Amino acid sequence: MNLRIALALGAAVPALFAAPGIAQDSKSSDDALAEKVVNNTNPASFQIYGVTPAPKLIGDKAVQGGKALHIAVTGVGDPWAAGANVPLLKPVKAGDRLVVAFYAKLAKGDIAAAKLPAQLQIAAAPYTALFGKPFDLTT
Repeated sequence: MNLRIALALGAAVPALFAAPGIAQDSKSSDDALAEKVVNNTNPASFQIYGVTPAPKLIGDKAVQGGKALHIAVTGVGDPWAAGANVPLLKPVKAGDRLVVAFYAKLAKGDIAAAKLPAQLQIAAAPYTALFGKPFDLTT
């Protein structure tokens, strides 16, 4: 079975927010939220590993920022054998509240639904997971 997943990771997603709340001031909510993003949200900066062929950056008007990564995977193997690393631009400290958001969808293909395991983890050995869960994907 060939599972083809299009991860549509646009301008504000996947975004990690280190924020206890959004301040209500003269700025719009979107501007205030954008200031809280701690990672590089440009899909071209994401480090994808364990998949062949290499992911393809595509235009997608349906996602924020208009850019997405198309990633072809087989759907078999160990969950840690393939993944995406998203670089942080700002530090995350103990006690920060984190919100993780991303777009992911199945490209039209062989199956109608699949599970995508996602987790937030430390980027150095022993790669401790902070939290994670599987997400249901559909077209």
